[in-house]
Amino acid sequence: MTNFPATVLGILAVIAVLLLDLGSTTAELTTLVVGLGLIIFGTMISFQ
Repeated sequence: MTNFPATVLGILAVIAVLLLDLGSTTAELTTLVVGLGLIIFGTMISFQ
């Protein structure tokens, strides 16, 4: 589990977007994409 913190950060980012309304849909979309990217990246590194 090398990049487990990255996965946790991604999950927290997605949860934050879902719970909080940031007001700007562009900011929400960016945060979601970054969060999902972190989750995927962290998971791929962890299971290599």
